[in-house]
Amino acid sequence: MNINLEQPKSSPPNKPELMVKSPTYSRTKERRREETSELNHDLHIRNVSEKAKLEIERGQENVDRERKRMDNELKEKGVELNYELEKGQEIHDEYIAKIMNKGKEDVDHSFKVHDEIKQKREHQ
Repeated sequence: MNINLEQPKSSPPNKPELMVKSPTYSRTKERRREETSELNHDLHIRNVSEKAKLEIERGQENVDRERKRMDNELKEKGVELNYELEKGQEIHDEYIAKIMNKGKEDVDHSFKVHDEIKQKREHQ
């Protein structure tokens, strides 16, 4: 099998210093750099996920605390509402009792006046 490649159309590099590797180039250093960058990336991802987990837990704690506070407020409001209802019922009962007593007094007075008028007619 014979593969023929086309010849490049551009001219070959004319700066020989570009063709030379850096004197400080080392495959070992490059490999270490890549490994270090991978470790740094993994560490960053782990830190971000732990931070997110802590934020979620803190948020849940805030939600629980607010829920308890709201429950306590609702209980207090319920107690206040029951107290107000009882007080209102007592006031209503007193009002009804006053009206009933006033009605009884008026009926007694009307009977009394009726009896007086009846006695006056009999004496005449």
